[in-house]
Amino acid sequence: MAFSLLLLTAFSFTYITLHSMFVVSIPDQDTLVTTGYTPLPQILEYVELSPNHLSAKDLLEKFHEAESIWTLGSLTVIRLSLLCSWLFGWVAFTLAVGVFIISQWKKTKT
Repeated sequence: MAFSLLLLTAFSFTYITLHSMFVVSIPDQDTLVTTGYTPLPQILEYVELSPNHLSAKDLLEKFHEAESIWTLGSLTVIRLSLLCSWLFGWVAFTLAVGVFIISQWKKTKT
């Protein structure tokens, strides 16, 4: 049971960390957009020419799509990491609940 709780904690922490770093809320559209970590070359040039520091939200307001700002590889890695950590977190939660139920069931049998 301790192992499943450790897995649940690790995957939950991973998901929350990735979500807070790479998911941006767009209030005008009521949507969440996954960002990447490697911008496209033309975006790097645009950022260098702009006098102010641009956030991911600023770039999304200007270019409207994550695929036009970040490389497809970086978007895919982040999206798959979010998906896997979320799925494995639920698997660990189910495992923890299952182990707990079985242990309680065994205690009542004896």
